[in-house]
Order: sequence, then structure tokens, then C-alpha cells
Amino acid sequence: MLIAAEYDPLLDEAEAFAKRLNAAGIGVQFRTAARMIHGFGRGVGVSPAAQRELRAFSDALAPHLLPKQG
Repeated sequence: MLIAAEYDPLLDEAEAFAKRLNAAGIGVQFRTAARMIHGFGRGVGVSPAAQRELRAFSDALAPHLLPKQG
């Protein structure tokens, strides 16, 4: 999982990196965080929108990190 902010000056590079990883056989999902700026993750304490974006990211990542139950 790779996430980049919509208004990040590195957005194009992040998307290109995800495409290169996928082309190399490394399965990566790419997500653009709508209406966010570079470094938005540091604003989760003051920005509900940043908090929602990071929650969606962590929810998508969790199944790959946590052991399966049952």
C-alpha cells in the first residue's frame, strides 16, 4: 500500500513508483488522499480529514499485518 496526498509535489513520482513496483511483480495498491497536502499524516490531531485518510489507509493495511483469526 502506497499513499500520496493529492496536493503533494511528489504525487506523480509516488504514482510512478507504485507502477514500477507492480511491473516488477511487487503487488502494490496506490491511493491518493483527496484534498491532502504533503505531510498530512502529522495533522491527525487537528484535521478530521487527515484522520479519516489515515484510518482508511490503516484499515486497508491491517489484514496484511495481522494474523488471520480462526
